[in-house]
Amino acid sequence: MNEEQSRRMAAAAEALLEAMEAAAEARSAVADPRFESSLERERQQAARRAAAAIDQLARRLEAAAGRFAVAIAALRMAGAFDAVREALEAARRGRASARGIPEADGSAARRADAETALAELEGALEKLLRIAFPS
Repeated sequence: MNEEQSRRMAAAAEALLEAMEAAAEARSAVADPRFESSLERERQQAARRAAAAIDQLARRLEAAAGRFAVAIAALRMAGAFDAVREALEAARRGRASARGIPEADGSAARRADAETALAELEGALEKLLRIAFPS
């Protein structure tokens, strides 16, 4: 691996780590106890927080996938581009899902929508992580 390839892979790895941090924040937002509050205002706040955190995760995942795509192209990693494409598609679906979370009917539906979007985004992130950091 030459210096340019190393630099690109390091940038991709850093972006993946930032996406991991965003995933942790999104998990925290989805687990927000305010979803169970007796006050509608608090349930709405929890839904908005979850939507924002999931949107942030999707944006970070898109950025990481983009950087990773450049790195795998430089390294000529066979088959890795499929994981990048899947991650980009999952990020787009996650962002679309995040926009609908606050408008879902009832607190349980909002949380379920958030959990579904989060699971899809985390699955895509996991695929990229397995390629970037093989065990």
